[in-house]
Amino acid sequence: MESFVYEADSFQVTAEMKEQFERDGYVIIRSVLSDEELRRLKEALEHDDGIMKHSYVVGDDKGRCNRMCLWNHPGDDITGMVGRCEKVAGTMEKLLDGEVYHYHTKLMMKEARTGGAFVWHQDYGYWYKNGCLFPHMGTVFIAIDQSDTENGCLKVLKGSHAAGRIEHVMVGGQTGADLERVEHLQKVLPLVDVELSPGDALYFHCNLLHRSDANHSDRRRWAFLIAYNRASNNPVEVHHHPQYTPLIKYTSDQGGHDHHTPSTPLIKVGMTITPQYTSDQGGHDYHTPSTPLIKIQLGTPRSSWEHLDPAGNTKIQLGTSRSSWEHLDPAGNTKIQLGTPRSSWGHLAAGNTKIQLGTPRSSWEHLDPAGNT
Repeated sequence: MESFVYEADSFQVTAEMKEQFERDGYVIIRSVLSDEELRRLKEALEHDDGIMKHSYVVGDDKGRCNRMCLWNHPGDDITGMVGRCEKVAGTMEKLLDGEVYHYHTKLMMKEARTGGAFVWHQDYGYWYKNGCLFPHMGTVFIAIDQSDTENGCLKVLKGSHAAGRIEHVMVGGQTGADLERVEHLQKVLPLVDVELSPGDALYFHCNLLHRSDANHSDRRRWAFLIAYNRASNNPVEVHHHPQYTPLIKYTSDQGGHDHHTPSTPLIKVGMTITPQYTSDQGGHDYHTPSTPLIKIQLGTPRSSWEHLDPAGNTKIQLGTSRSSWEHLDPAGNTKIQLGTPRSSWGHLAAGNTKIQLGTPRSSWEHLDPAGNT
């Protein structure tokens, strides 16, 4: 598997890297995070209560699940500094040929023995519907743990970004790329297992098809992902991820020093995580109250939900499996009040708009969609 190695005193994005990114849809750079940077990042992610508090479950069709935590704006803690440093954000700028801004960061937690699979998808399959007119977007996938075929590493179809955006539909309880189209592409494009060591990074285009298997091993597989949008691609719709927000980048030398503010280390002793948590799939409360959520219109088939206007406050999120909704509080007459935070769903008074937990989704779709249903 072709890859490059990050060397702090001499690294630059070469013509060969750009050519590979444009041809294959991705480039792998080894040792992007130093051992010390990785240690501090792991320590922050593993010991901050907010990560688990604001995480949510993403299930697959086999009843297995992963946890994910997502936030929109990089802070001044170690998680934000990684997303704003030159070797991450600056490299993506060069690969995408223009200024980028932070679209969101997420921690993907695929635990040992229980971690679920992800179906074939393109990130732009989702972001297109957020009003991002062009696929001038990409993600940096940084391995926190060893990532290999045994614990469910990422798999990509090399060069699939050139096929353009593929229609996304519900596949195995997740929103994924149309499988008929993917099957045709699999016949002509090579499948690559992206095996990474901790600190290695995959920089990939938003139209690259990727998926991952379940984790049947005794080792977890955590990954830290930072998504970027080009400044010139400011979304035409206000949605649950940021509009163009200038990114203040930090450049670290071999000693981890920040050249934007001299003598300030990239890694600071005593850093705490203070990210603004949010979610585009989890259905949990948004940390930023003004962030709109995606509507689900009762009385319409599920296939149409992903095409609805994302304005409004209905808080059942696309991309989650129904099984995760039923685990909220399935007892008795628990109701879900559309437009209210999840924490209140189990405590609503009778007479409000209701979705009965534990009932088949088919019964929701036969409700009268008029008025206050």
